[in-house]
Amino acid sequence: MDNYLSQIPSETLQHLLTSVRCHSWPFSTDIPLFDNHIPLNRGDVIEIQGHASCGKSHFLYHFLLSCILPPPPSRGMSAILYDTDSSFDILRFCHLLSTRISELFPLVDAGKHAELKQTSLSLLHIFRPKSLPQLATSLKYLLSYHASHIPDDEIGLLAIDSMSAFYWPELLYEEQLRNFAPKKTGGKETLHRVLTAISDIIRSHAPLVLLTNWGLRTVSQEQSTRYPSTLYKQHLRQFPVVQDVTSTVQPLRLAHHVSLSLPSLAPLHPNSRHDVSGEKLPYERDDIASGCRVVCLITSSGVQEMSRFQLIINGDHIQTSEIES
Repeated sequence: MDNYLSQIPSETLQHLLTSVRCHSWPFSTDIPLFDNHIPLNRGDVIEIQGHASCGKSHFLYHFLLSCILPPPPSRGMSAILYDTDSSFDILRFCHLLSTRISELFPLVDAGKHAELKQTSLSLLHIFRPKSLPQLATSLKYLLSYHASHIPDDEIGLLAIDSMSAFYWPELLYEEQLRNFAPKKTGGKETLHRVLTAISDIIRSHAPLVLLTNWGLRTVSQEQSTRYPSTLYKQHLRQFPVVQDVTSTVQPLRLAHHVSLSLPSLAPLHPNSRHDVSGEKLPYERDDIASGCRVVCLITSSGVQEMSRFQLIINGDHIQTSEIES
C-alpha cells in the first residue's frame, strides 16, 4: 500500500492555493491597448527592455500603482521593488499616486485622500541591493521577510529595476576570475541564483514579476514611415526568453517580452499637419502632441505574431494608439 501511495504526486497546500490564484486574478495596468494585447496573470514573468529614457520607469510606476492602490478597481496588495540602480523617484511616484487617487475617488475629502495615500505607500517595499550577490541573497530570504514583517499582506507584484544594473561589474569580475583564478569559474553564475530565487517565489506566492532590462545591442530595426521600432539582443547570459517555452534548463520562463523604442523623429507640434479631410491625425491631437511617443513591441509565449502599438507618455498618464501597418 505504501508503494502505491509513494507513486501518487503530492504538493503542499500552499502550492495548491498558489496554482489556483494564478488562474483567478487577472492583473490590469489600466493602460489602454496594453491590457488587450497582454492578458496578465499571477505568476507571469514580463521583461521590459529598452535604452535609456524610453519610458521603462514610467511603465514600472504604473504597474506598482495598479498593485498598491486600494480596491476597487485595484487590489490593494503589497508590491516588492528591487531598485538596483537607485533610480526610483519617490517624489514622482507620490505625485502619480495622488493623481490616481484623485481620479479614482473624486468625492473624498483631503483627510481621506491622505489616508488612502498613506495606506497605499505602506504596501510598497523597496530594497536597494548593491551587487548581484546581494540581490540573489535578498530574493532568497524574501519569503522570510514576508512571513515576519507583512504576514497579513499578499504580494501582488515583484519588480526588479534593473536586471542590468550589475552587468558591467559582474563582467569585470568574471574576466578577472578567468585571468587569475580560472578554477573558480566553474560554478553556477550569480544570475542563475537570482532567477532560481524568483522561480521559488513564484511557486510559493505567485506574484506578477516585472523585470526591466537595458537595450544595449540592436538585433534588428524595423523602419516605417513614421514609427521605426527596435528589437534588442539579450546581453545577460542565461536570461530566459519567450520562445524557450519547453526548456527544462532555465529556472524561469518569460510570459511576455516588451521592447520599447523611441522614434527617431522630432516631436510634432499641434496643428502642424492634417489629413485630406482637414482633421488632425490621431497622433497630432492637442492633448497628446506634447507627449513622448514610444513604440511598443510585444512578444508573448505561445503567440506567433508580434503585437505593435504606440504608447504616449503625456504628463501623469499613458495613452495608447494603434499603428497602421
